[in-house]
Amino acid sequence: MVKRLIMLLIGLVTYAGMNIINRLKVEGAEHLKNLPDKNVLFVSNHQTYFADVFALFHIFSATKWHFLNINLPVYLQIDV
Repeated sequence: MVKRLIMLLIGLVTYAGMNIINRLKVEGAEHLKNLPDKNVLFVSNHQTYFADVFALFHIFSATKWHFLNINLPVYLQIDV
């Protein structure tokens, strides 16, 4: 329960940076639902500090609950 609350807080704090300030555009999220549950590797084509980690957190949380975009942070509430 504590882990889920921490993830909710991190998601709410980083949501503004991912969707309001930088306008992250997600393309191809529909392909994530067909991937196997194990043995999948995601590789970034550039190096940043934590932006790509937070972006993947938002994208994976949204697709877990069958949302194809991150326009509204509803997927964060469902995860708690």
